[in-house]
Amino acid sequence: AAVAADDIEVVGKSYHENMKSWSKLQQTLLQNNMLPTPIPRTHTSRGFSGLPPDQTPALEGALRGTIHCPNTDPQINELLSSMLASWNEPRGTRDDLAQYYYTDKDGTRQQHPFVPLPLDHFDPQHPEEVRTKRRRYLTFEPDTGGWNNLRISFENILTLAALSGRTLVLPPEQSMYLLYAKKGDTRNGYRQYTDYFNMTDNSDFLRRVPIISAEEFLRLEGGDDGFVPLNGYDETKKQHLLDVAKGCEERKKSEVFCEDLYDHYLAHGQLQPLISEPVAEQNCFVFDKDVFLYGDEYISKLSEDVQARIQTYCKNRPPVYYNKTMHDAPVWHFETMDLKWRLLTHSYALLFFTDPVIGNYYLRFARDYFRYHDEVYCAAGKMILAMQYEKDVLFGDAHNPGADLDRELVGGYSSLHVRRGDLQFPEVRFDSATWYENTKELWKPNEILYIATDERNATFFDDFRRKHSGPLRFFDDFRELADLDSIDSTLYGMIETVVSSRGSVFAGTWFSTFSGYIVRLRGYYGMSKYFTYYSWLDRKFFMHEWMNVGSGSLFAREYPVAWTGIDGDKFVDNDSEKPRKKAREVVSVDGGTFLERDTLYPRDEMEEAKAVAESELNKLGRGLAGRPMSETPALLGAFRGHVSCDVNVDNSVVYWNEPQGHRDYAFKTPFGVGTDKPKYLAFTPDGGGFNNIRMSFEIILIIAAALDRILVLPPEQPMYLLRNDAAKRHRGLDAFFDIESPSFQKRVRVITMEQFVMKEGLVDIEGQPQGQFPADVEEFDHLATAAKECNKGMPKKKWKEGDLTSCDIVHAYLSKHGTTPEISASHHQCLVFDKGMFDTGKPDDEKGASEFCSSGKRKMVFLTKEFDEPQLLYIQAGKPPTRMLSHYYGYMYFSDVAVGNYYKRLVRD
Repeated sequence: AAVAADDIEVVGKSYHENMKSWSKLQQTLLQNNMLPTPIPRTHTSRGFSGLPPDQTPALEGALRGTIHCPNTDPQINELLSSMLASWNEPRGTRDDLAQYYYTDKDGTRQQHPFVPLPLDHFDPQHPEEVRTKRRRYLTFEPDTGGWNNLRISFENILTLAALSGRTLVLPPEQSMYLLYAKKGDTRNGYRQYTDYFNMTDNSDFLRRVPIISAEEFLRLEGGDDGFVPLNGYDETKKQHLLDVAKGCEERKKSEVFCEDLYDHYLAHGQLQPLISEPVAEQNCFVFDKDVFLYGDEYISKLSEDVQARIQTYCKNRPPVYYNKTMHDAPVWHFETMDLKWRLLTHSYALLFFTDPVIGNYYLRFARDYFRYHDEVYCAAGKMILAMQYEKDVLFGDAHNPGADLDRELVGGYSSLHVRRGDLQFPEVRFDSATWYENTKELWKPNEILYIATDERNATFFDDFRRKHSGPLRFFDDFRELADLDSIDSTLYGMIETVVSSRGSVFAGTWFSTFSGYIVRLRGYYGMSKYFTYYSWLDRKFFMHEWMNVGSGSLFAREYPVAWTGIDGDKFVDNDSEKPRKKAREVVSVDGGTFLERDTLYPRDEMEEAKAVAESELNKLGRGLAGRPMSETPALLGAFRGHVSCDVNVDNSVVYWNEPQGHRDYAFKTPFGVGTDKPKYLAFTPDGGGFNNIRMSFEIILIIAAALDRILVLPPEQPMYLLRNDAAKRHRGLDAFFDIESPSFQKRVRVITMEQFVMKEGLVDIEGQPQGQFPADVEEFDHLATAAKECNKGMPKKKWKEGDLTSCDIVHAYLSKHGTTPEISASHHQCLVFDKGMFDTGKPDDEKGASEFCSSGKRKMVFLTKEFDEPQLLYIQAGKPPTRMLSHYYGYMYFSDVAVGNYYKRLVRD
């Protein structure tokens, strides 16, 4: 691998230096064109989890979210945002304005009771606003488990606060289990949910769920007229509760015992109705508009379809219906620290909405709002880009870095979560050799594997390392690159969650809610279910088949209903991915059926199935002109293009891809020759109608791109048959083609003739040239004017060569400094791009070129280094003998078919 790295020029002397420095890594990626195309923010439907635009009215007006990373180049920041933002921001117009209504018995349209209108504004610096805006509260106790147990419980709390229109009261700051702060932590290890979730600095979220602290709650509602009055206690007890509200400990002998404050809440509030333990008493929470509005007697009137869905969802759990008694309670308290009332159940597995429009609204609510601070994603992004870079250096194609990334920019490494620590389930605790044996067919040879783990013994993974041919990477490997020592150590697990979620293939630990959240993030990112596994063989393929939430454990895993099709308005009970070919239906002993799978699912089969599925999902292979995705690696990472209109016309008119696939985005021409000074290609447009101009321009464009030259656009001028607009008689090619777009400029650098003359034609007051192609001092002003706009007709100006039109002035200047190659698309020639001829003077495919040029007995003209020597090439394409009136694909031959097809896609896209 080290030898391979040395052979790749783009990485410099040592890639190891870049792996330790964020600034050096950025510089290397930018200078060597090693970055994939960012995903456009308008592409809000993610991979296999998404739906077609006509099925997602909730996404109208939405954009992909963004992150903001300090000390990061804007281009790289844009890339990281497009990769890592699993949420939309802004959300769709319908969600943003809470446009969810129902018609009452009088025929009047009303706001839906489970989607309250957001506040116009909430300022967390002025919590007293809730006394007039949202004076109903939800209080709760944190879960006693690790962070992901806390998160699961908290997601329920946030959703319940939102749908009931309540102000959320946070518990006091306190230590959270297994979130270890660094030595000398100024907060004594105390933390708050807002240290992790991006909530109190998200004004859009606060309009829906105002948040106040326990201290603020007692100040607002602890008085004689408050909902949780302290007037029943002596001064010592009052002060005690005020102290607990500032920060507490979950120890009975502590002077600030958390439970004392929670008991005070419960004494004045209504207890939640949800039971967790024992399992036989578990229930599920059902939200039905009619039952809420008209009372429990309406339950028997629910349609058979709704009742069947409730039964499927709740299974053996008796349903509890949300009612007005719960809704109207001034304080609704959730005693979730108590084992009986614990909410260790995913919100989408506990809260059932009989209306899928509302249910999917809250699934999007969780996806879009329950996210970590940017600091987490920025650190994860650095680690991800480093591994993708390392893969390109050690095992990739130097000319096509990132070529194996998928359309969501996932790839470059795969990942595992190896839970050890205090895991209570011995059946899923393995040594590293067993981990390898249980997952070995999932990994590619030499693949980088990122391992998230709480195992502190450095030798534990030696057996795995000996068996796997590729590098193993761990969190500490990126301590310097991602500046991890400057980050709150309680965030480390969240950073690892994001990094692990972006692996091509992921294998997790069954029962672990840490692994579970990685799986859910992969769902949000739209990854194929066939690329997610568990290491326990009994559960290895559990993510490959659809399972309803009532059919399995409510915490040991995540369920695809949380992310599949949630931007639509219908119930979702399956995904869009086809069953694996080698899964067969088998009749069980009890007469039922189940799918029997291979014990192994080789990676090459996985990749092939994913490629075919992505092709069908994205419809990138157009009709009869397309090819199966397995035959079109250049489309990996591509999207269909987008047109910004007042109506959606993408499906009807867009034939191009934007962005192109990763391989095309990173393509480097084999015919470019580096030079200290920039080289240019200037040309005259064809003199015919627009389609003649277009045909000629396509040839010019490919020559400029193949030679890696800056393309100089002709001055604006009247065009044949396009002269009837009196307001705009002069036009340039940029009036028709999207030449100024970043994607176009990346592939072909373009400047105007005016910019070219001002840069390369200048002379100083002493007549000394400032550019490569100095103009005569006394004629410079006329040239600069003509370079901006010219006319082939009258009037004429006196010039050294005689009376010239303004277009002739530009022509004379270019002819003086440029070299016009003897090529023509109109006079029995063909232009051959052959790497062997270009490099050594000996063609690689003379026979193929000869056969191509035999049509019309055309003369072969090879592109050579001599052809490319002049600093300025001037192709006089407008008229014979050097006119370029031909279809480029009938005039140009590329001996390397892959390179030729690249330029065909360049023209199309």
